[in-house]
Amino acid sequence: MCLLCVLRVSVVRFFNNLIMKIILIRHGQTGYNKEKIFRGKIDVPLDSTGILQTKAIAEKLSSYNIKAIYSSPLKRALETSTPIAATFNLDVEIDDKFVDFDFGEWQGLGLEEVQKKFPDLYCKWLKEPHLVKIPNGESLGLVRERVTEVINRIIEKNQDTTAIVSHRVINKVIICAMLSLDNSHFWQIKQDVGAINVIEYKKGMFIVVSLNDTCHLEKFKQNKKSEDF
Repeated sequence: MCLLCVLRVSVVRFFNNLIMKIILIRHGQTGYNKEKIFRGKIDVPLDSTGILQTKAIAEKLSSYNIKAIYSSPLKRALETSTPIAATFNLDVEIDDKFVDFDFGEWQGLGLEEVQKKFPDLYCKWLKEPHLVKIPNGESLGLVRERVTEVINRIIEKNQDTTAIVSHRVINKVIICAMLSLDNSHFWQIKQDVGAINVIEYKKGMFIVVSLNDTCHLEKFKQNKKSEDF
């Protein structure tokens, strides 16, 4: 057997023996979320509601025995991860691979403006997101490559409960990958601001325990309709 094949078999056997929890969190609210402005790599901070949400998220997670926490380098994710890390006396491990989707020419534009300037591409984004490459931005395929690599690395490094704070698009792609769904299922995964997802990794398989949990944020909701934006 070739060396590469031996390494692959060893990695598979190692992963199959692991039992761990991955807690995937979307950052709290920013002004851009509220106004429906595409964020991408624009480094916007949390707004006052978002800051309050981070405390509720940390409180919700306090019953978990979190041993490591990873975050996107953007402010909105770091500001969300900091109270969680403080709860468990951990340092936040920043990983660029969890940075938000690069929306290219859409970044900084409101939803209605994007619909007017890029009508065909936006329609395709809603119907066939896996086939869209944003001008001067990314595709979901590129996102999947980077997040798959880092998730595999985290699983190999950590055998205990691990938290990850990232972004709407990134979380959707991660969850699709964990469920062996291709990126065409992107819109079948909902991720509201401040959402918590709990996934178990057991015997080489990802098992969804909870998805898009926002019960801890009920007091911050101005209406009953949640916003996946």
